This record gives sequence, structure tokens and C-alpha cells, in this order.
Amino acid sequence: MHTIEDRTKFSIVPASGAPVELAYGSDIVSNDQAGQATADLDAPIVFVGYGIHAPEYNWNDYAGPDGTISI
Repeated sequence: MHTIEDRTKFSIVPASGAPVELAYGSDIVSNDQAGQATADLDAPIVFVGYGIHAPEYNWNDYAGPDGTISI
């Protein structure tokens, strides 16, 4: 089984409000190692905060351990 990118759809459906559609390849990438056609998830989403880049404080959440930024 493999992912058919133009037929793969993802969305986050909140308890109230409109669903948020996610674009495959830019917003989300999946790999179903079990080979199942569908998968249901029931798990909380955790917001981990915003990254901070403050050179005046010598602080950069985007830099790696060696101080470089790789994208």
C-alpha cells in the first residue's frame, strides 16, 4: 500500500467550529506502516508555544546545539 498524494485528505475537526483542512506534503505527511486504508485517532493536541529569536539576549529557539539554523 502507498499514499496517493492527490487523493489523500486530512482535516482537524474540533468539537465546535469548522474543520481545518491540511494540505498533503506541505501541512502534513503520513506513512501507514500497518497498511490499513484508514486510521482513526482520538488524542489531545498540545500547543508547545512560539519560537523566539532574540539576538539581544543571545536566544534563538530555532538554532541547533551548534548555534546554526538548518531548514
